[in-house]
Amino acid sequence: MFVEFLIWPSLWVHLTLANQTPRAALPLDWLDATLLIAQRDPNVRAASPQQKRELTPIAPPAIKREFAAANDFSEGLALVKINQQYGYINRQGQVVLTIPFERAGPFTEGLALVQQGDRFGYINRQGNVVIEPQFHKAAHFSEGLAAVQRDRGALFGYINRQGRWVIAPQFIWADHFAEGVGAVKDERDRYGFQDATGNWVIQPQFPSVGHFSEGLATVQVAGVASPQANPQWGYLDRRGEMVILPQYDGAFPFTEGLARVRQGDRWGYLDRTGKVVIPFQFGFATEFAEGLALVQVDRRWGYIDRTGQIAIAAEFDWGDAFVDGKALVKVGRKYGYIGRSGNWVIRPQFDGAGPFSEGLARVQVGDVWTYIDDTGKPI
Repeated sequence: MFVEFLIWPSLWVHLTLANQTPRAALPLDWLDATLLIAQRDPNVRAASPQQKRELTPIAPPAIKREFAAANDFSEGLALVKINQQYGYINRQGQVVLTIPFERAGPFTEGLALVQQGDRFGYINRQGNVVIEPQFHKAAHFSEGLAAVQRDRGALFGYINRQGRWVIAPQFIWADHFAEGVGAVKDERDRYGFQDATGNWVIQPQFPSVGHFSEGLATVQVAGVASPQANPQWGYLDRRGEMVILPQYDGAFPFTEGLARVRQGDRWGYLDRTGKVVIPFQFGFATEFAEGLALVQVDRRWGYIDRTGQIAIAAEFDWGDAFVDGKALVKVGRKYGYIGRSGNWVIRPQFDGAGPFSEGLARVQVGDVWTYIDDTGKPI
């Protein structure tokens, strides 16, 4: 239900399909260096004007507020499925763009991943193909860069929004950029961090890492206590200095000044000095958002405040982070939304739902998805 993972191998549609448990947008992975490679590699084709006309989708001014599948809003648009076709709607529920692709993702930094056959590329908000589908794997843009892999088994590199290589393919794996650096894995199976110019900020030396958040990144170090000991997690800063020594079985990014960590099967929280400020006591724990964190207590879910006190009793079958003062929760088989006091803002009545995003939330009744505002009224 709450699984920490990084995915590169395949592109998934960022949709929650009918009758599935809602989850954060399914990872739609890899895509973009098309135009860039086309300008450097004679074997790569840039999209010709004729090809662009053929692939340019129509944008009918239609109103359609019921969908076969729906995704969270991103940059003012939401990806939806109408019959067997994907498209994007605006906040009024107007279909502003339909696309002739097998898969698509949300817009990030003005571009969206699309799949044509077994290759991935990018479209802009007008539906024009700006980077021709030609990559085996591709990621969303982050801080102006996207990690891509040209062919199966090839190395990863980074491109810019014009499709030009900024960091040449040289990595077994590459993560999104965060706080000016990207985590990458070299051919010795070691992770380090590079900046946007391709220079090493922290040399590859770790068996596993996380991304930077609030100035620190999680790193795994093997054999801290002894060569036979299990790898442990700690935190380092941008200078590569270990500011919180590796001593945890699991460690995750800092949010709102606190980080969740695991020892054995118990979860607690650290501050930036490495002090345990909320003891290891929970069956599971998530990041803080708007001053509250979802935790598992005796197989039920509730929320704690920054002191570790129970702020909302653990009485839910599932929960999600607070967004704009509301959190999606599940009771029995229905989903609804609570406020920070724990009272119902929108009572549980939906068969599926997603968190609020840009003021709207996707909800499912039967096999149909639609969107509601923060009062529960459909758009």
